[in-house]
Amino acid sequence: MNFPAMTNFRDFRNFETSPIRGLNWTKDSTRLVGWGWGDGTIRFWDGLTGQELLKFNAHEKQVFSVIELPGGRKFLSLGGDNQLKLWDATPIN
Repeated sequence: MNFPAMTNFRDFRNFETSPIRGLNWTKDSTRLVGWGWGDGTIRFWDGLTGQELLKFNAHEKQVFSVIELPGGRKFLSLGGDNQLKLWDATPIN
C-alpha cells in the first residue's frame, strides 16, 4: 500500500522546542493544532507549509486536551490549572 501523505515531510521546527502532548488536524484538514506538555501553549500550523499561524499562551500548566467546536473557528482547552477555556482560532490572512 502507498500512503503518500505519510511520506510528505514538512519543517515543523517548533516541535523541537516543546514536547507535544497532542496533535490533531482541524476538521477542514487545513491546519494542525498541537499542545505542549509543560509550557501551556496551543499552536496552530498551516497543514501544507508547516508555518506557525497562531500561538496561545493558554494555561499556566500543561494542556490536557483541545477540541474543535462545530464551525472550525472555536476551540476548547482543558489545562492543568483546572480551567476550561474557549479560544477563537480564526485563521489570520
